[in-house]
Amino acid sequence: MSSVKDMRTFRNAQEITEIEWAEVLRDKKVRVSPHAAAYLTGAQRKAFKEEELIFLVARTVPRVVLLQENGRYAAHYRKPESYRKIIIEVRDNEAVVVTFMNEKELPRRSIEVSGNQ
Repeated sequence: MSSVKDMRTFRNAQEITEIEWAEVLRDKKVRVSPHAAAYLTGAQRKAFKEEELIFLVARTVPRVVLLQENGRYAAHYRKPESYRKIIIEVRDNEAVVVTFMNEKELPRRSIEVSGNQ
């Protein structure tokens, strides 16, 4: 048996519309997992602001949201020269920021937007 995690669970399965995303987050408390900043360097940790991530998820419309096969959402928010990709796990009454990273561009997509099929 392989010790490598099956990476297919992280592939993006479906693009979520802005309206669907608002419904997913409705009445959810947003919090940041203690492990979200696990891979940051010391300098990055000093600049890391948990409140910024919470604000982005709770109050900002992402450019793209993709529902992954593992049930988590990959929300991409515009920054001045890049995008912040935030992986979010939605539970009964909360949306948990699992991890985040900066990316230079939005992911290429050849998937259908839900509701437009």
